Amino acid sequence: MLLPLLILVGLHASPAYGQDGPAPGDLSDDTVVEESVPSDGGSTAAIAPAVSAVPMAEPNAELAVVRAKAREREQRQRSQRLMLAVVGLLLLWLLARNAIRERARGVAGQVATRPGQRPRRRIALSHDELGHLIFEAATGRHFHDFRDLFLNGPEAADLLGPDVAQAYLDQRNDQVLRRCLEDLAQSIDQGAVFRGVEPLDDGMLGLRVQYANGLEGCLPVGTVTRIEAGYRIHLPAKLVGQAAVARG
Repeated sequence: MLLPLLILVGLHASPAYGQDGPAPGDLSDDTVVEESVPSDGGSTAAIAPAVSAVPMAEPNAELAVVRAKAREREQRQRSQRLMLAVVGLLLLWLLARNAIRERARGVAGQVATRPGQRPRRRIALSHDELGHLIFEAATGRHFHDFRDLFLNGPEAADLLGPDVAQAYLDQRNDQVLRRCLEDLAQSIDQGAVFRGVEPLDDGMLGLRVQYANGLEGCLPVGTVTRIEAGYRIHLPAKLVGQAAVARG
C-alpha cells in the first residue's frame, strides 16, 4: 500500500510543461530533452521520449500542406489551359466553317476566272436564293445580272425544243426585260429589305419586301422553272399577265 501511494505523490509533485521547461510545440528539431531518472523506477522516462517525438511531426505536416496547395494550383492552371485550348479550337472550327460557306457561295455564284471577262451566270439553288438574286439585281439596276437569271438559248432549247425556244427568246427579248427590271426597281422603295419569297397564282414567284415604313409587300417576278443546275425565271410577270406590283 505504501509503494503505490509514494508513486502517486511523485507524479503529482512532478512539474508540468510550460513551468520549468519548454512546451512540446516550442521544441525545435535540435531540442534535446533531458531525461531524469525518478526514484520510482522510470515512469517519467517513459513519458519524455513520447513528448520529444511530437515536435518532429510539425515540419512534415507543414510540408504536406504546401505540397497539397501546389498540386491544387497546378491542377487549376491545367484546367485553365485546357479551357483556353477548347475555346481556341472552337474559334478555328467556326472560322473554317465560315470559309467553307463563303467558298461554296462563290462557286454557286460562278465567279469569272479570267481578268476582264464578265462574271459567269449565277445559279440559284433554291427559290429563296433566286429571289435574293432578283432583289439584288433590281435594287442595283444591273441588267445583265437580271437577264442571266432567265432561261438562255441552250437551256430553253433543252426544255422547250428548238422551235418553241426561238419564239420564247423573241418574246422575252432584252427590251422587254429592261422594262421589267425598271418596273421592279421602281416598286422597291429605298431602304426596303428582302424578306423571302412566296408562291403566287399562275405558278409565279413573288418577292416579299419590307419597306422603310415597316409595311410589307409582295412583288410578282414571273414563273420559275427548274433546270439541271438550279432554278431560272421562265417568263417575267408582264408576260404572264399580272400587274408588276401587289402590295399588302
